Amino acid sequence: MHNWITHHKRCTKSITILKGINGELGRELTQTLVNYFCCIGLVAGCVLFVSPWSLQTCEDIPLEAKALPVQLTTRERDIEPLPSYEPLKFTEEDIRVCAQVLYGEAKDCSQEEQMLVIWCICNRVDDPRFPNTVIGVATQTGQFHGYSSSNPVLPRLYEVAQKVLERWDFDEDALIHSPYATSSDYLYFNGDGYHNWFRKEC
Repeated sequence: MHNWITHHKRCTKSITILKGINGELGRELTQTLVNYFCCIGLVAGCVLFVSPWSLQTCEDIPLEAKALPVQLTTRERDIEPLPSYEPLKFTEEDIRVCAQVLYGEAKDCSQEEQMLVIWCICNRVDDPRFPNTVIGVATQTGQFHGYSSSNPVLPRLYEVAQKVLERWDFDEDALIHSPYATSSDYLYFNGDGYHNWFRKEC
């Protein structure tokens, strides 16, 4: 405070001297000095009488005061939500059961003939005369005689079953493989221990 008083006295003395200068130059210098020292006085006043709240750190300010409202831009508001996808028509357990069907019905056949067996199951699921699930069709009494819950799940048979079920899930038509399957709408088959022949009617 002592420094401020000394500074004010010097300012007053300088202004008094300038008042003695005649002419336009004296008036301009006087006004310039008055403005300059007024500014210094305002700054000093702010420093001396600063509010205690302004000295708070960020940690002292409530979280609500620091949070800013989120406003979406026009581009963000125009973004459409991602489309929802239907779940798969089969599960991992369906793949396992189909692999067990293949073990009892076509484990020694070619891969194409094995695929025909799984396609036959898929065709039945899509037909209202049969159960509407893969497991329901595969385990239906008196249908797939080679199936047993104790059959091993061989990796190569699991892979074949998964491949067919994935294609079926994408609504692909059933495999046609002559001479064993000449159309894609087969629901039944019979075999001789080496090959299976597929047909639409029982």
